Amino acid sequence: MDLDKIIKIRQEISPTMCLAKFHEASIWVYSGKIASCHYTPFLQVGNTVDTFYNPADKRQQQKEMIAGGQPASCNSCWNFENLGLRSDRTRKSMSFKDHLPLENYLDPNYVFKPKALELAFQNTCNLGCSYCSPQFSTIWTNDIRDNGIYKDITTDDRRHYSRTIAEIEELYAPPKMELFWQWFDTVADSLESIRVTGGEPLMHEEAFKVFAMMTERNPDIECVVHSNMCQKPKVIQRFIDNIAKLKHVRINISNESAGEVAEFIREGMVYTEWLENVTSICNSTAEVVTISTTCSAISMQSLDQMYRDIIAMRKHTKVKPYISINMVDKPRLHSLDVLTKEEREFYLEKYKRLFHEIKADLLPVEEEHCNRLITFLDPKLVPENQAELRRDSDIFYEQFTKRRNKKTNFAKLIGT
Repeated sequence: MDLDKIIKIRQEISPTMCLAKFHEASIWVYSGKIASCHYTPFLQVGNTVDTFYNPADKRQQQKEMIAGGQPASCNSCWNFENLGLRSDRTRKSMSFKDHLPLENYLDPNYVFKPKALELAFQNTCNLGCSYCSPQFSTIWTNDIRDNGIYKDITTDDRRHYSRTIAEIEELYAPPKMELFWQWFDTVADSLESIRVTGGEPLMHEEAFKVFAMMTERNPDIECVVHSNMCQKPKVIQRFIDNIAKLKHVRINISNESAGEVAEFIREGMVYTEWLENVTSICNSTAEVVTISTTCSAISMQSLDQMYRDIIAMRKHTKVKPYISINMVDKPRLHSLDVLTKEEREFYLEKYKRLFHEIKADLLPVEEEHCNRLITFLDPKLVPENQAELRRDSDIFYEQFTKRRNKKTNFAKLIGT
């Protein structure tokens, strides 16, 4: 849909309306959790086919939004808009082909179905990225099981690293897989977009089952796969073969830095092998390849080199991968909020120079993302609790470096 139609919907229903709240979801099947998008907190899925996607807590958020409220769960978008940036609620709403009759959104009993769906079947992953957590990575689960919780961190309000294994397991309330597949059967044919994530989805047989189902029943669907692309070549080739008959495949490949910094942040990565795998994917049947960043304070040290490496790669690939800029939101001890005013000024000038130097090589879609990073590096955005966040960042990385047997603590090199 175009922006004019979105504006009209907001005028007729609510200025805070977001279609993703009604037609999009991320579902972590292995833990029984659902969220309207990757920014919002997790809710428990329903226990029937009709309520699986429409649990009571989600209904309440929809009700608040229709009344013109700003649900606290959507604070990331309100923060973007307060900075004068286009928020993801606008992007996501525009991504849908069309909307329902407006009266359906006002009906508290209407059984909504997803147009865009993200599925994570397992948290099995071969990486243990520093900003991740046990909920999304088995490497992280093993870290907590072997070494205990991370200590003395006070700003991690979602307790990414301070939950014991017993507490983590209490959060999991997975549905019966029979219920999931019964529900999925009712929505598979009408989906406009499906995302498959994890953990690392190329390690999950359920993901390959979805590829087969979509190939048979909905081959025109936009199929988006989120992968770290840190797999062996035979796994990459199996994936390439399994998506070959899907007509519209987009691959979101995670990374936000280069070389040793990337390998520090993304425990288990070999950066040169990652570049080779990305090249293979860009010469497959995929239509679009995105390098999807989760920018942290540490990643600023070598994000510039990743830009140069991806630009160089484009000379040798059929699909030209582009870099999207997204920020670490939680926990804040990894975010740009840990940077001092002087460090922000340093990186602001660094990336202004970079984007000027590579301007001719940037794809049109990348320009807005570059501006997004420049906006978030503004020295005026240093939060009042920056010192506390930096303290927690230092405490975290001292423990992380020791637990993961790292030779260099790149957190100590921020701003150099």
